[in-house]
Amino acid sequence: MRTSIVLLVVAALSWGALSVAGEVVWTPANDMVPQGVSIAVAAGDLDQDMDQDLSFIAGNSHYWNIGTPQSPVWELDLTQYLDIPFCHFRTGTLGDVDGDDDLDLVVGCMDSYESLRMYRNVGSPEFPAWEHDLSAFEDYPNNEWPIDPYLVDMDADGDLDICIATSEGQLSYLENMGTPTVPEWTYTGWIEGIQIGPGALGHAALGDIDGDGDPDLVGITSDTPLQCWENTGTPEVFEFVENPDMVPGEGVSPETGKDVELVDIDADGDTDLLVISVFDGNYLFLNEGLVSVESTRWGVIKAMFRQ
Repeated sequence: MRTSIVLLVVAALSWGALSVAGEVVWTPANDMVPQGVSIAVAAGDLDQDMDQDLSFIAGNSHYWNIGTPQSPVWELDLTQYLDIPFCHFRTGTLGDVDGDDDLDLVVGCMDSYESLRMYRNVGSPEFPAWEHDLSAFEDYPNNEWPIDPYLVDMDADGDLDICIATSEGQLSYLENMGTPTVPEWTYTGWIEGIQIGPGALGHAALGDIDGDGDPDLVGITSDTPLQCWENTGTPEVFEFVENPDMVPGEGVSPETGKDVELVDIDADGDTDLLVISVFDGNYLFLNEGLVSVESTRWGVIKAMFRQ
């Protein structure tokens, strides 16, 4: 069996260059992101100009990147989310859920009615406009308050699933059983092995931190420092194990926080870490240790070693 694994790995390497997952190296770069009181961050290229913009859903504030993908310059816009109705502890996540090449918005609310809400973008890159889709989350239980939803492809099938940090610190999972253009989210319960906190109001973000082609998880609460769970499964079948070595060291990152986001803020091909601490400023950590790999290749190799 060992010989066959080696031969298969050699064959995989022959498909093209691979960067094997290894140590994550974070470099502080707080001056690259907006500062000031903020909460509920969501990143995405809202105007489709090939760089990342930043939205702070709770406070109706949005920052356009008017610089370059590598060197962002921020311009504040207080009009983008005025049409989104207020709800208690509003958070959000951006992603193209219907394949029309613009970013839609999923909102979480600590309300007993429609605690998870979908707003489709029916505008243009220059003028995003939001239309409420009442039927998107009929399967989601309203008694499970969604502190922080996150759009991410959890099973490498090309469509966006939804992970939700709940008020109890668990991570709920809504699997997209539809297609990249016609989503159908099915609530499957909590993901095992995840407990954000202890502390209230847990937040989470998912992205490929270690460059092995599958989404890892970071979380934070108002009482607990950053946590990270490495995805030790494959791009198709996730499995999370907490790994403290994948977070910035003591004395560098905030002791507590109000939100986290994983985004390639400097367009170098890896996933950077943004931490919102409200009163201590916003923290950005550039991922300087790794170059991401093609998920299908690394997923095959990881799967072989776990058989």
